[in-house]
Amino acid sequence: MVNKNKLFLIFLALILALPLLSYAQVQVQVPDQLTTMSTNLQNAARTIGWSLLVIGFIIAGGLYLTSAGDMTRMTIAKKALTAAIIGGVVLVIAGAANALRNIIQNILNTGT
Repeated sequence: MVNKNKLFLIFLALILALPLLSYAQVQVQVPDQLTTMSTNLQNAARTIGWSLLVIGFIIAGGLYLTSAGDMTRMTIAKKALTAAIIGGVVLVIAGAANALRNIIQNILNTGT
C-alpha cells in the first residue's frame, strides 16, 4: 500500500512546482513546442488536482454519513475531510501563485 504522506508530498511538490516551471519559460527563450507542452502539463495537473479534490470531499462525506455514530469510523471520516481541506488549500495557494506570477509578468511587460 502506498504511504499517504509520501503521495501527498509528491502531489504538493508537483502543484507548487508548476507555476515555477511556467515562470522559467518567461526568463529563458524556449521553443514554442516546449512552452505549449509546459502549459498543457500545468492545465492537466490543475484539472487532475481539482478532480481529486472533489472526489476526496465526496468520499469523506460518504464516510461520515455512513459512520452511523461509530466513533472510529467518524474519526476516519474527519481525517479524510481534513486531508481534502488541506488539498483544497494547496490548490488555492498554487492558483494564487500562478495568478500573482501573471500579474507581475504583465506589470513588468507593460513597464518596458
